[in-house]
Amino acid sequence: MNDMIATAAEEQSSVAGEMDQNITNISAAAGETTDATQITVEAIREIGGEINRLHDLVAQFKTN
Repeated sequence: MNDMIATAAEEQSSVAGEMDQNITNISAAAGETTDATQITVEAIREIGGEINRLHDLVAQFKTN
């Protein structure tokens, strides 16, 4: 009986360690996703600025 309890405790400890590692990995991935999102938002802002500048340039042309 004691052996079964000890084995179960070891298994629970192992699973808890795996869960801890998985949570750490998820947290790191979330941080990377946040960083990538911030870079994407900045790129979108820059593209928006370029679109506005191009629009202004094109508006200077007159068509008949």
